[in-house]
Amino acid sequence: MPISQSRYSADETVQRAEELYQQRLRSQLETVYFGQYIAIDIETGEYEIGSDYHKAAHKILSRKAEAVIGVLRIGFSVVGRIGGRVKAVQSCK
Repeated sequence: MPISQSRYSADETVQRAEELYQQRLRSQLETVYFGQYIAIDIETGEYEIGSDYHKAAHKILSRKAEAVIGVLRIGFSVVGRIGGRVKAVQSCK
């Protein structure tokens, strides 16, 4: 199966996913799903939540293989880490 070229750069994909999350989803999901992962189709706004990066991504891709997804960690400013510690983002409530 050939690999298709994305219509978006990696930076653009992440930016769009973050915007959708902040504008439409954060307030409803952060307290319930804190620490889980959210895969967002940046073209439709559809999303899936999973306990790890791959589960969230595979859930949405199983429904729509051509989805352009960005994966974020709910309540954190980064998806993962290499060494060091990651602090949760302070809520603006």
